Amino acid sequence: MLLIDGERARSVPLGSEETVTAAKVIANIGPKLLFSQIIGEQHLEPKFPRSVRGFRIGPGIVIDPTMN
Repeated sequence: MLLIDGERARSVPLGSEETVTAAKVIANIGPKLLFSQIIGEQHLEPKFPRSVRGFRIGPGIVIDPTMN
């Protein structure tokens, strides 16, 4: 699991048992995995995990036009 400090992720454990600490952490995984297994429901607002469990992914690819 991520190391959560307040409302921010501060470090990420790697499969090699090394931990990487950073000012910002970006995830490239789906919301179900991110919020239920990586962040952990104990860090979320009480009603949010139920919303995440009901999340459905639609067809297609979305590219954020604001990304540089």
